Amino acid sequence: SYPVEVIILEDNYEIFKHASVAIACSGTVTLELVLFKIPTIAVYKTDFISALIGRMLVNFENVILPNFLLKENVVPFLFQEKCNYIQMQKILINFIKNIENQNKLYENYSKYILKNMSYLNSKSTNFTSNSGKMVINLINNYKR
Repeated sequence: SYPVEVIILEDNYEIFKHASVAIACSGTVTLELVLFKIPTIAVYKTDFISALIGRMLVNFENVILPNFLLKENVVPFLFQEKCNYIQMQKILINFIKNIENQNKLYENYSKYILKNMSYLNSKSTNFTSNSGKMVINLINNYKR
């Protein structure tokens, strides 16, 4: 049995230091988790009408920030009907069974994002404090 902790967006950066894997609602937190090198599943479930509109307007290939920045689907995204216990369990079990490989992959993802956003040479890469501001800086300074 693995301990599970639900994190509300307060003091989460200290908790990130101790996380092995994560399930996050789609949003900026997915980028933060990848920068922390934590294998992550992004999930989102909404009402039928909002999901229908979202499917028409949103490019699901690019909706998860790390996937957009890495130009590939590295963070699994479970939307609507795929956002269920069985799907989450399958991905989590895979993460846990292959945790060493996943840790290496996510370390590379983090380095790639930081490098391509010209942030590795910054004097401050301490993601334990003011991380939200740092992520906004990362996004604003992203160079294609």
